[in-house]
Amino acid sequence: MMQKTCSIETVCPSELVEAVYSEDTVLPCHLEPPTDATDNRVEWRRGNDVVHLYQGGKEDPAEQRETFEGRTSLFPEGLTKGNLSLKLSSVRLEDSGSYLCSFHTLDQSCLVNLRLFVSADAEKQLPVHVTTATLEFKNKHWDLGGLILGYRSWL
Repeated sequence: MMQKTCSIETVCPSELVEAVYSEDTVLPCHLEPPTDATDNRVEWRRGNDVVHLYQGGKEDPAEQRETFEGRTSLFPEGLTKGNLSLKLSSVRLEDSGSYLCSFHTLDQSCLVNLRLFVSADAEKQLPVHVTTATLEFKNKHWDLGGLILGYRSWL
């Protein structure tokens, strides 16, 4: 009797994923050949931060970084076919970077790079944070025998 072994790989695209500020995007990752992942641990990370964790047949937000709370999800119907892709909703400026998709029964992972594009759409307002601002004001006056001339300028 011959025993057949099957090799499963975690596959992510090598190109950058482009996202638009405040819109949703998908970080692609899948198993090859397609394999049911519903009973396994699927983990998405950015650096040391847990972006999304699926284990024990359900989403597990306990270890998830606060900035991703309520903004990430897997595709439950896709897990049965090996789709480990992550949907990231309401993309923020700070979401840019490299993400790691791990399928833990394989002891494998793959890297997805997310590049963020800032939308030029007038309806979408980007958050602006000013920490300090210094303005210098010049005020000049000349007295010409009862007639006062002057100007003000910002430097």
